Amino acid sequence: MSRATDNQTFLGQPQASDNTDSLYEDSSALLPLVLGVTGHRDIPDSAYLSELLKTQITTLRQQYPSTPMVALSALAEGADRIFAQTALDAGLPLYVPLPFSPEEYEKDFPDNVEAFRALCAKATAVFTVPLAPGVTPENLCLASGETGNAWRNWQYAMAGIYLAQRAHILFSLWDGQPAAGLGGTAQIVRYRQIGRLDIQSSSEEDRLRLQALAPFSLLDDPANGLICHIKVRPGQQTGQDALPPPEWLPEKPADYAPLRQMDAYNAQAQKVSVPLSKEASHGTLRPADQEAERLHRKEKVADALANQHVQNTRKYFLYIFYMAGGMVVSHELYAEIHPLWIFLLIYLLLLGGIGWLVWFMRHQHKNSLAVDYRTLAEGLRVQGAWYSSGLPDLVSQHYLRRHSASLGWVRVALQGVCLHYYAEANTADIQKIRKDWIEVQATYYTGSVTRRERVIKRLSHVSTWFYLFGLVAMLVILPIRLGLWVPDRLWLPTILGFIIGLLPAVAGLLAGYLEFAGYKDDVREHTLGRDLFTRVDQELAQDPPFWEKQALIRELGIEALTEHGNWALLHKNHDAKVIEG
Repeated sequence: MSRATDNQTFLGQPQASDNTDSLYEDSSALLPLVLGVTGHRDIPDSAYLSELLKTQITTLRQQYPSTPMVALSALAEGADRIFAQTALDAGLPLYVPLPFSPEEYEKDFPDNVEAFRALCAKATAVFTVPLAPGVTPENLCLASGETGNAWRNWQYAMAGIYLAQRAHILFSLWDGQPAAGLGGTAQIVRYRQIGRLDIQSSSEEDRLRLQALAPFSLLDDPANGLICHIKVRPGQQTGQDALPPPEWLPEKPADYAPLRQMDAYNAQAQKVSVPLSKEASHGTLRPADQEAERLHRKEKVADALANQHVQNTRKYFLYIFYMAGGMVVSHELYAEIHPLWIFLLIYLLLLGGIGWLVWFMRHQHKNSLAVDYRTLAEGLRVQGAWYSSGLPDLVSQHYLRRHSASLGWVRVALQGVCLHYYAEANTADIQKIRKDWIEVQATYYTGSVTRRERVIKRLSHVSTWFYLFGLVAMLVILPIRLGLWVPDRLWLPTILGFIIGLLPAVAGLLAGYLEFAGYKDDVREHTLGRDLFTRVDQELAQDPPFWEKQALIRELGIEALTEHGNWALLHKNHDAKVIEG
């Protein structure tokens, strides 16, 4: 795994000039709305563009009042710096992903270094993105008198992709002309639209490097988020002609469902209290651990909301089955004991109650939200492990890529949860991941399988006994109905008839509850999870080389995401419905 050896990080508080009550992402466990920028270096109309960007940021705040916003800019001359300064003036935290070290980066704009350093000083984080395939710190360096080289272009493309993959909204300050080379504005915009780099190259080596730079599958959903194209004049051209208004692609933010769902989640997340870790509360965290702490707090909030919705969903399912059982009892009392109208009334009331509860659960999306939030928590958990182990991978590039219709908002939300890159990960970080993630997950899956198997066994036994008792009652009442036996107690046929109708129905309800709750599916999936995490834990216990430890954690994360995505899609179908049969 190529890692930047000259990665530098500076963390501080965002500078707010006139919006001190803004919602800061790094002071909460909310999911941020990430705004990124790509654009030309030589552009006029900077004051006009700054005002236009400020208007767009203000509008986004109004559309998503519960969601904090974060700015992402590489601070190149021109568009990047106009956007960064506007974002800082609006009170947004600024993250700065650089293509190479600040010292090397400054060689590309020697006459404008002070403005770059001033913006870096106000940023929340400044860091170097991972090295592109084939790029090394040595071949990036400019020789005396050299103004650029092909390797730097590859690294510029890497920085553009890094930003484009993480920004929910990409502001493109672009003249609209097609791509002229590698890593330019037009190419990054095109990448956002089709999900892959698209340049014509006669070199097979370049094509292979492009695929390694931004891996993709033609079967995946290519959507990477929204683009706000702000048309600019090419070069330093000026003119009296008014520039066209911003163009949103593929749709305006107000119409973009994933961001609306993310804002609804944040509205609920604000009500969840997650205490800081001991190190964070004492201010003793390393800079890299501050980002890990944010990811951990986001995961805890998502996990708490998921548990709350799961408990509520199962409670409502229990209510439905209790009422269904009450309907069976009232029907049997009416049919076998005494045809009183009160039994019919109870039956109708319970039937209406089931119908209302099913409507309520569907209308409030109870089961759907429980699955969504559990899916989000799992993605955050894997992202935290990848970040802390020094992996640049983004969960949203591997998770739910083909589930856009039902779980797409979760993938979109996960785009912006990890903006920083931790290049200095070491063996101690891997050991912490093993203890806090791998061992904990293996223990959880083991306990989950045991608990669910116990519930399945208990309910299956009860269901079987009810069925057998009903069968015995049928064998007893059969000779009575055939006139072969007349019992001394006249009430016996009535009671037996009541039992015959009741017990098999209760047995069916218990079996139906197991199906609705998905315990058997959970046992199957959690058994796979237990075996997977246990196997990786055993591999890490052998103390392989550091790169192999990273590879194990990466592959474990991908496998866990795949399994959980399948689980989520399966449980999405376990929604409340009117009981059939």
